[in-house]
Amino acid sequence: MIYLEKGRKPDYKAIPIDPGVYLFRAENNGLLYIGKAKCLKKRVSSYFTNKNHFPRIAAMVGQIRQIEWFVVDNEVEALLLESNLVKKLQPKYNIDLKDSKAFAYIKLSGEEFPRILTTRKVLQDGKYFGPYVDGAARNELMNLCVQLFKVRTCAVMPKRACLNYHIGICTAPCINNVTKEQYGLQVKGAEGFLKGERKGLVERLEKEMKGASAELNFEKALEKRMQIEAILHIEERQKVELVKNYDQDVVALVPNGDTCLIEMFTISKGVILGRREFRFDYYDGVFAEFVSRFYSTHKVPSEIIMNAPLWSSGSEKSAILGYLIALKGSKVKIT
Repeated sequence: MIYLEKGRKPDYKAIPIDPGVYLFRAENNGLLYIGKAKCLKKRVSSYFTNKNHFPRIAAMVGQIRQIEWFVVDNEVEALLLESNLVKKLQPKYNIDLKDSKAFAYIKLSGEEFPRILTTRKVLQDGKYFGPYVDGAARNELMNLCVQLFKVRTCAVMPKRACLNYHIGICTAPCINNVTKEQYGLQVKGAEGFLKGERKGLVERLEKEMKGASAELNFEKALEKRMQIEAILHIEERQKVELVKNYDQDVVALVPNGDTCLIEMFTISKGVILGRREFRFDYYDGVFAEFVSRFYSTHKVPSEIIMNAPLWSSGSEKSAILGYLIALKGSKVKIT
């Protein structure tokens, strides 16, 4: 650890040349920033020798009064440690991953008998799907999910069956009309549907439609046909041209002077599940920091498609890929 006087550069001799994580603190010991480096001495010294910082970085450097560091064995370990420390300590100048727009999600709650609802807040109390940019499309998807899987929508389970039960779009766990296991299968089906796993569902509905027609139950057959058409309509609106059998994220960085916009599309097997938008102050390395921070708390897909370079050297490429593979536990492709 070293201390700095205002307006003076630090003594770099004490800083090791090993890979690791560094912490910048202000005069009151407040944490300013946490970063990782292949070579701690080279990276830390660059903050004080570079005269062309972006305004955000220049403002931070002027406040640094204390530097501490942790040495690790390699860059992958540095990325993992940096990620854990940032999540735990939340430094002032590390990027804030709040969406610039509060798009809504579809949620399956974590209750004993989960309900389906829309929400703009993501908490650790259920399963979330989205976010959805188009509110009408989101509502159409949720309503269809209720019709197909008869998941409850009530905020509090009533003591008697509600209208949804009487019109056939809820199995009424409130009156013990369905077991927990049976209801769990309904929720599992709804979860798969919201993830884009709909091929088997369409085949099932087609079979039920033909069966209803054979029994001369044309009203039920028409209902099934309309459900099939609704599913195909939703998929047509969500389809992308390049269909894959694995999950992808498309991430685009758009610099604009001292700020930047990062757009992210989440795609599951060719179906766009949602879009997110983030705005940050722009500086060198913001894209790599965003990727590191975002995937420390979100599922890593099999492929991440970027519109801009994510690394400046071969060793940095290996470190980022190694970090993502460590988080996912399997191969990750960046294109």
